[in-house]
Amino acid sequence: MISAVGLGVAILLLNPLGWWGFFIAPVVGGGLANVVRWAIGRRRGRYLPLTAVIGGVVGVLLSLVFMFFRFAYLVALGTILVQALVPIVMGGLMLSALYYRLRGINL
Repeated sequence: MISAVGLGVAILLLNPLGWWGFFIAPVVGGGLANVVRWAIGRRRGRYLPLTAVIGGVVGVLLSLVFMFFRFAYLVALGTILVQALVPIVMGGLMLSALYYRLRGINL
């Protein structure tokens, strides 16, 4: 739930930055991983990173639906789909940082 809300809000806030949001997105994902880790405390499970990523995917999809309905009356469907690429890529960067920060480095 925390990652869904956090990533959804982060996508909506970083989307106006456009290309510069690609540099900030991994930092936001790492920060969100720290928030998730703080919220669960010592109750870490084996599937915590996967669960956080699934919640984050839900948040990214909800923010995309919100963006589609906000701009649906202004432009054609092809333009909306092209504009959705930036939030999808930023969401992927945030999700990968979230996953690897929660998973830890196992060598």
